Amino acid sequence: MRTGPFFNITGVTPFSPDNSSFNYQDNPETTLQWIDNLSWTRGRHFMKFGFDAVRDQFNGNNINSVVYGQYDFSGTYTGFGYADFLLGIPQVTTLALPNPNRHLRGTTWGMYAQDQFKVSSSLTVNYGVRWELEQPYTDTKGALYTWNPATNELVVMDNGLNVLNALYPKNIPVTTASKAGYPQNLVGFNKTNFQPRIGFGYKPFHGDKTVIRGGYGIYSNLIYASVARSHLTGGPFSGSVTYNNAINNGVPLFSFPSPFLSNGTASVQNVNGVNPNLKTPYTQQWNLTIEQQVARGLVITYITDVTTTQYQVIQIEYTINREFSVLALRDENGTFGLDVVRKTRFK
Repeated sequence: MRTGPFFNITGVTPFSPDNSSFNYQDNPETTLQWIDNLSWTRGRHFMKFGFDAVRDQFNGNNINSVVYGQYDFSGTYTGFGYADFLLGIPQVTTLALPNPNRHLRGTTWGMYAQDQFKVSSSLTVNYGVRWELEQPYTDTKGALYTWNPATNELVVMDNGLNVLNALYPKNIPVTTASKAGYPQNLVGFNKTNFQPRIGFGYKPFHGDKTVIRGGYGIYSNLIYASVARSHLTGGPFSGSVTYNNAINNGVPLFSFPSPFLSNGTASVQNVNGVNPNLKTPYTQQWNLTIEQQVARGLVITYITDVTTTQYQVIQIEYTINREFSVLALRDENGTFGLDVVRKTRFK
């Protein structure tokens, strides 16, 4: 945010309050997290259960960069920008009203259960599921909006009408979430975000020299925080107006100490819209690993991503002693790497 007005005088190096040395930002953020896990061994089963919750509180100011005004002296009236400035006659002035402060809140819950089942001495299976509940973020003052393409209206939270910017163009329709049939947070709450995971380890020859491992899982991407902070703010909660000066009968329309008019030109409005039925994006990951010990201390491992077959690595590790080993890698692009690994035990 600017800490003072901005005077733009043609021919004079301007002092810009936008310079980071003169900026002041107040964006306190608080994150609370609760975690609990339980492990249970029964027979050939090793089970784990867990719960975690993350509560985000994003506060801060959203003061527009021209809330203290911008004044342009181009020399239109005297031929020199500095002379216009001394006379107090700007060509263009711009003024904005502060946006409402940010009061974003959001909670993400996660629960999981998994079991490692030792089927036999040669086969171990892991399976489980995670249930992710990411709540769309809300603003306690209602300062979130979206665009409804069906009606060409802006939709705000029900209490958002109380904090609309007075300078926002009145010819752009704004309605509430309830009237538009939108969720109160403007984005639906997806409660079916289940993420199964399964894996196995198999020794086909009943020894430790050959091991085949594989796994599959679904992993979701958390998006609602970035959606609320980047795409649902601004809009009808921000506004600025521009005044263009002119000389009529030797008298300017405005000049200092009153550099604004009762009516001005609203700036061009850019708005965002988010699908109210937005689903949580996710990725599916498959992998397969084949590990073969070809000699004492020498192990060859092949790793691939089954979904794309683009990720393939051949790894050769030679153990020199308990402390040092040499690791050679070659990927699908033919890139070769060599590392010396030191293993340290901590007590």
